[in-house]
Amino acid sequence: MGRTSGFFLCALVPILALAGFVVVAARVIERSDAALGAAGLQFLLSGAARTVELNLQLGLPLVELQQVDTILENAVASTPDVLAADVIGRNGVTLFSTDRGAVGEPVPRAWAAAMADGRGAWKARERETVTLGQPIMNDFGQLEGWVAIIVDADRLTPPLSRTQGLFVAAAPAIGAAMLLAVLFGTLVAMRSARRVDRVAKHLRGREPVVHPLTLLEDAANAAVHGLKDAEERVERVQRDLRRLDAEI
Repeated sequence: MGRTSGFFLCALVPILALAGFVVVAARVIERSDAALGAAGLQFLLSGAARTVELNLQLGLPLVELQQVDTILENAVASTPDVLAADVIGRNGVTLFSTDRGAVGEPVPRAWAAAMADGRGAWKARERETVTLGQPIMNDFGQLEGWVAIIVDADRLTPPLSRTQGLFVAAAPAIGAAMLLAVLFGTLVAMRSARRVDRVAKHLRGREPVVHPLTLLEDAANAAVHGLKDAEERVERVQRDLRRLDAEI
């Protein structure tokens, strides 16, 4: 590896490592926020279902509970992530909804499939929304219907929206790391250059390095010794040839 390549490697590695740490940290924070948001939505849904169940104790059928509209509106108003809230009958028809156009309509197929497959709470994922459902049970443990809340899908699986902010916050640290990397790379390059020049000087003078400290110096010493041995052999051969010429 050349001096320039080594310098850039020394400067680039810590910067890439720090940038990777920022991206991983951003993803961890995003997932933690998403998990907390999902837990909050589940708590909201369970509370709404429990409130409807308490109203069922008055003895009226689910479809006749006038308080349900207020319960659903309060649920939507309390959490910005909730787009709408419904109460669904056992037959899969919407009985109450903050979206008035959905009242009296059958639920979407994804919801119906989730209700049929799930036992208790269920989740239905559609193109842009996620719907969470919780069963409504009467005093006898019989199913009366479901409470459902509709949430924007991005709220539960958010993109890496925090990465830019974390990079801005980490800008001083990244700048310091770049400066230290440049200084370290410069020192390493200068030190390496001095060692290379030292070895080259010994090779030109055909003198071994005293107390070698690196593999390069060991290799230089081996080359010097090998060169001297070769010169001695050549000199011996030349002496023998001159002696033979004299005898002839």
